[in-house]
Amino acid sequence: RRLRHGLLGHERLADFVWNLLFCGPLALSMGLHGQGPSDLQELVDADAVLWGDSPGDYAGSTVAFVGDVTGDGAGDILVGVPADSKGGESPGGVVLVPGPLNGEYTLSEVGMKLEGSGQETAGLSLAGLGDISGDGQADFAVGAPYSAGGGVQQGAVYIFEGPVSSAGALSEADVTLVGTANYSLAGWSLGGGGDIDGDGVNDLVVGAKWQSTGAALYAGAAYIFTGMPADQADLRDAEIHLQGQ
Repeated sequence: RRLRHGLLGHERLADFVWNLLFCGPLALSMGLHGQGPSDLQELVDADAVLWGDSPGDYAGSTVAFVGDVTGDGAGDILVGVPADSKGGESPGGVVLVPGPLNGEYTLSEVGMKLEGSGQETAGLSLAGLGDISGDGQADFAVGAPYSAGGGVQQGAVYIFEGPVSSAGALSEADVTLVGTANYSLAGWSLGGGGDIDGDGVNDLVVGAKWQSTGAALYAGAAYIFTGMPADQADLRDAEIHLQGQ
């Protein structure tokens, strides 16, 4: 199987492997799911190729299908650019690329950039959330684990409700979550689109890689929000807290 024009976002995320280093092309490979090696295809056969804009951006380090975030009826993808640098800092960011997509482009030609700030390295994690806000539009989240968050590397997660139709800053997100302590690196990993508590509303999981508790330094933690978080919140507001030991 290959990614067909107009089907972007309708295939399972597990069917794809994306990777990009420096400013090379965003590479696409189809999952096998029981198919033999003879079914492998060259990446040059991809229907679409997306290039990073600058050396060292590491565009494509993370990618996610996010559904129809733009509200035009076609699925969209989110591309992380965590090493995007400005003025000696690494604010990072993400590029929202609307579907359908076919051909070869740079990210700036077809996408909408949402910029990070400071040294937060935004875009190290991404998640499509489905309709977590309950308004009928697809939503997404962006992790910025090195965000100061009011302290030192507390981390942050930016949640955008669809529709999103223009470039901007991650600080303009509809919801911003911050870590609970210095060096917790909240937003190192994200998961969304599932309904863990069975209430019919999608949930969000936030990983805090270096979260410490008592004598358990850097034990890590995961925080689960069973629905859309409040506009401005920290991870203490999560309904479920799973602490490493």
